[in-house]
Amino acid sequence: MKRLLLLWSIFLLGSTGSLLLGQADSTQNDGSLIYSQETPRQTAQRHLYYLNPDHYNPSAAADAMFAPDMSDEERLELARELRDILDATGSFVDMEKVPDEPNYYDSARREYQYVIFPEEFPEVYLARYNGKWYYSRTTVERIPALYDKTFPLGADLFQQIVPVFGNRKIFGLEAWKWVGLLIQLLLSFVIYRLLLFLLGWLLRNVIARITPQSYLDPKLIPPVTRPLSLLITLLVFRTYMMPILLLPINVSDPLRRFIAIGMSLAGVWVFYKLVDIAGSLLRSLASKTDTTMDDQLIPLLMRIAKLVVVIFGILFVLDNLDVDVTALLAGVSIGGLAVALAAQDTVKNFIGSISIFVDRPFQVGDFIAAGDIVGSVTEVGVRTTRIRALDGAQVTVPNGDLANRTITNHTVRTYRRYATSITVTYSTLPDQMEQFVEGVREIVSGHSKVREGSATVQFHEMSNSSLDIFYAAIFEVTDYGEWLACRQEVFLSVMKLAKKLDIDFAFPSTSVYIEQMPQAQLGG
Repeated sequence: MKRLLLLWSIFLLGSTGSLLLGQADSTQNDGSLIYSQETPRQTAQRHLYYLNPDHYNPSAAADAMFAPDMSDEERLELARELRDILDATGSFVDMEKVPDEPNYYDSARREYQYVIFPEEFPEVYLARYNGKWYYSRTTVERIPALYDKTFPLGADLFQQIVPVFGNRKIFGLEAWKWVGLLIQLLLSFVIYRLLLFLLGWLLRNVIARITPQSYLDPKLIPPVTRPLSLLITLLVFRTYMMPILLLPINVSDPLRRFIAIGMSLAGVWVFYKLVDIAGSLLRSLASKTDTTMDDQLIPLLMRIAKLVVVIFGILFVLDNLDVDVTALLAGVSIGGLAVALAAQDTVKNFIGSISIFVDRPFQVGDFIAAGDIVGSVTEVGVRTTRIRALDGAQVTVPNGDLANRTITNHTVRTYRRYATSITVTYSTLPDQMEQFVEGVREIVSGHSKVREGSATVQFHEMSNSSLDIFYAAIFEVTDYGEWLACRQEVFLSVMKLAKKLDIDFAFPSTSVYIEQMPQAQLGG
């Protein structure tokens, strides 16, 4: 804030060093043309030129106001008030743009009228009466209300404080304006410090009531209060303090732009820090959920939000620098289209990232199979997803390709089914087989992780080299390691049962039988 106050002082000193005296400087013209009031430009020149101290002519300036029922003093006061309104708001009258045609006709209004500032002051316009141009009757009626709105605290406050030497000029400005500027700078600093304290206290208490304390890092509050206090201070200075100084247009216009740029930067700063607060709240909420996908989504959303804030801030600054933002956006749009066409894969992967975050087919830590890629998800980024394969290698898959694949998420399954065949040799007797099948059925059905009623154990096949027993069961486990442990427990119990019943397990084999042929009879 101290640096900002110093910049303001340097800026005003440099702006007034050349004795700039407002809008009237750019209105010098031949006197006969100004008196004629035959065109809108001549009337606007007449108004501003003859309020210039170097060419002061009150009756000539007052004649620009169409108010036949008013005295010269009343019309002169209105002329002064209109000039002060334009100077205080930084509304510079560009005479080159004001029509210099006696019969200028506004086709939109269907009247012989010209609105100088259609957006800022649509009620202030020039109109033709009896062959001459004046500030219209409507303008004359609205000037007092506009003046009160522009100068809510009055326009001669500081001039009354320093009446003795107030009109003496120092570096091109009256002394009372320098005194007023100094007082305003000091007052602005006091307002800033007061807001810094009040907003910090208010935000801490309001947020504490809205959200649990554990959801928000208290260190994030001060970074928001500083730019917010600066933004409010600049707004108060521009709206209520600056108009009181009655600065000439050549000073007030660049100063207002300077303040507007400062407000834009402060606003960007505020919203940038608010994104951090919102991110802190969202991360706290995400930590309470079972899924980890939102933990990956929040940083992405924060980066996008900060980028949007910065872009809007740049546009506001450029707009205050009189850059044609509309044309710039059109150019950026065309350039963006060219970039999009050249970076189709990047756009495809970004859209794939959004699809993954929205559909949530998996989350970080899940064990998935996507085509020939099998492994655990370690990270989901803006463009790619990283998967730790079974051999320990890290596989990076573009999100655009991953979103189009069939993904099998083994982690989210609620159970695992296992089926196999247990083969024994043909030397097994029927009674042994019957006992063995029954024993395997009891082992499988009695396991703590096997779903009740899901076990199937049957002697179902007499193959070439073995007697086959079909075994299937549903294990209510999700972890792959736990599933392997359950299968091991079952197989070990089956092996113990086979040893107890003296049953041998079969393996692929071939038995060869040699038949002895009878000897041939001799002499037969």
